[in-house]
Amino acid sequence: MYLDDCIKIVKKNFIFILTITILGAFTAFMSTSFIKSGYNTQQTMFLSVEKTNSNVIESIDLHALTDTAIALISSQDFQQSVDAAGATSQAKKLAPQVLVISTTSPSKQITKSAHDQIISLFNSRASELIKNAKVELIPTGKAADPTKKIFNSKILAGFGALIGFAISLTIISISRYFKV
Repeated sequence: MYLDDCIKIVKKNFIFILTITILGAFTAFMSTSFIKSGYNTQQTMFLSVEKTNSNVIESIDLHALTDTAIALISSQDFQQSVDAAGATSQAKKLAPQVLVISTTSPSKQITKSAHDQIISLFNSRASELIKNAKVELIPTGKAADPTKKIFNSKILAGFGALIGFAISLTIISISRYFKV
C-alpha cells in the first residue's frame, strides 16, 4: 500500500477519525473532574487489639476487625465527623491488622490536621463500639509529608485525543483487513 492509498483511506474516514478523537479528548478532559486533586498524605497503621476482659472466651476475628475498621473510616458519618474543610480519607487493607490511611484536602495544613483527627477519632469511636477489647490504630512510622496531586485537564485531553486517534486508525485498519 502506498502513501496515496493511506491518504485516501484517511480522507474517506475523516469524520469517523475526528469523532473518535474528539470523544477521547472529551472523556479524558471530563475524567479530571472525578479525580480529587489537592494535598495527599498516607500512613501505614497497625490495628492493635488487646482483650480487656480475660473471662471472655470468644476469640476476635482479626480479618473481620480490619474490614470493620476500613468500613468505619470510609463511612459518610465518619468523614463528616472530621472537622476539616474539604478533607476526605480512604483506608485500604494491606494485611490483617495492617491498613493504609490516605487523606486528601485542598491545603497542606488541613491535610495534616485531618489525618491526625481521623486516627484519634477512630480510636475514640472504637473504644465506644467494641467493649470486650481495646482497639486502636498505631502508626508504624511517620506520616508522609503532604504532596500536591494535580491533574492538568488540557494535557489529559491531549493524551485522550491521541489515544482516540490511535483507536480510530486501528478500527479502520482492522475493518480494511477483514474488508468489512
